[in-house]
Amino acid sequence: MPQHVLLNLTTFCQANCAFCIVYDTLNRPELNMTDEQIFTTLKKAREDGATEVGYTGGEPSIHPRFLEIVRYAKELGYTRQSLNTNGIKFKQEKFCRAAVEAGVSSIDFSIHGHTDELHDGLVDKKGSLEAIREACAHLGKLRSEFKFVLSGTVVVTSKNHENLRTVCEFMTTLGIDHQRIKYAYEGDQTSEKIIAQVPPYEQVVPSVQSAIDYLASLGKGFHFTHVPLCLLGAHAAFSQDFERRRTLMVFRGGSQEGEAANYFRTSAAECQRCVAAPVCTRLDGAYARYHGRPTLKPFASHDELEAMFDAAEARFTKAQNIVKYFRRRYRENREVPAAPEFNPVRLHKDDGPKPV
Repeated sequence: MPQHVLLNLTTFCQANCAFCIVYDTLNRPELNMTDEQIFTTLKKAREDGATEVGYTGGEPSIHPRFLEIVRYAKELGYTRQSLNTNGIKFKQEKFCRAAVEAGVSSIDFSIHGHTDELHDGLVDKKGSLEAIREACAHLGKLRSEFKFVLSGTVVVTSKNHENLRTVCEFMTTLGIDHQRIKYAYEGDQTSEKIIAQVPPYEQVVPSVQSAIDYLASLGKGFHFTHVPLCLLGAHAAFSQDFERRRTLMVFRGGSQEGEAANYFRTSAAECQRCVAAPVCTRLDGAYARYHGRPTLKPFASHDELEAMFDAAEARFTKAQNIVKYFRRRYRENREVPAAPEFNPVRLHKDDGPKPV
């Protein structure tokens, strides 16, 4: 049993992000997990040894029994409870206190722009960024009473990648403890609306590298994900890929177990020759279909990867602890066979998840 359980609490969401990989299944009550499924899954997973639970959706915070679910998980003995959220519900000061009081230990805000125009436009919800500003102010006041991590994730899209470094600077002003940069992959989707938000790697890599330069200068926690390691040079040392986390993802119609980062991912021919293949998230499942094949440069040996880490330690002196952490994870995992990939599922309108 994986240590980490990811519950898809609800398909409902107040926002309408153009790049959402579950865009086609939003606001579909027939696909929502039942309360019985949620509580039973939490109990069974904990009995099997899981210690961490993450809540996703849709927007997990708007589930009518969200606080009750969190309290129940805490009573069961889960030591870490996290959620990725658009932050709209957290605009309410009372809800912020109730969430951390119930047991939420990590709150990850989705922040995709440094201005209201950019962020609100990407999530298609006016007032969304202002809600996050207010939420961070409320949560900042609670730090002396409760122990929790405040993080922020920026999804890199065709509309915001040129401002990526500025978005990261903005998150710092909000008091964000940890930042994550995530490439907006299509997830093997066919929606033109989603595809239009996903730029080719060669366009976004310079922006990602610039943002990493800034984050590394702070000496705080950060990482990126969903960009092939071989495209980033020494900046690849900050990839979450090296960590490898087996996750049990649970939906109404079933569950999927495997490396969460590999969901809807695929290998290129070059990946077969790369020693980093067991850890790298590789290509998006639909990337080549829309953007052609990127120029990948497989790592021919573990010595090449060690040299990459050496270069990163020398270059990013204020973030050496992060580089060393991911180097340790790489050494632990480099000889481990690649974990079974998720069996991709599409949610059908008639019933629930079905294998492709």
